[in-house]
Amino acid sequence: MQKRIKPQLLIESPPFDDPDFIYELKFDGFRALAYLERDSTTLISRNGKDLTGKFPVLNELHNCAEEPCILDGEIIGPCFPPTLQPNAVQYIAFDILIDKPLIERKQMLADVISESPRLVISKYIEEHGQELFRLACAQGLEGIVAKRKNSIYYPGKRSADWIKIRNPKYTRNS
Repeated sequence: MQKRIKPQLLIESPPFDDPDFIYELKFDGFRALAYLERDSTTLISRNGKDLTGKFPVLNELHNCAEEPCILDGEIIGPCFPPTLQPNAVQYIAFDILIDKPLIERKQMLADVISESPRLVISKYIEEHGQELFRLACAQGLEGIVAKRKNSIYYPGKRSADWIKIRNPKYTRNS
């Protein structure tokens, strides 16, 4: 399995509503691609660094996959460095790298991955970005991400198909 893919990048925007987009929470952690093979898990940062050894509690994510796949997601925990609270570290998967439109990738992600205490699939809503943004800000979260439903995955590229909407009052908790 090729491990030199770079994750898709985002542009910034103010909050908006659009029926052509889905909206997810933006997580504050380490962005990583998870390479789930039959008998191993490899975590690679957006800068190409191997994070597998840094997060040993995530070494069994491949057991949650019905078949080998590459996931895009975020490694999160309530307190970093992860060695302080290794049991709280999770991988939040928000995409699976296949050559299909986003909404089909979301369905494939749900079909291929079984959630566990270590691996969670990011939930999303359709159309109501401004409302989700208000809720995220009220909870003190980093913000949200808007993604065009019919978009393909552009490894290593910025695209108006993926948009981060930041909470201007957010401060990192780590």
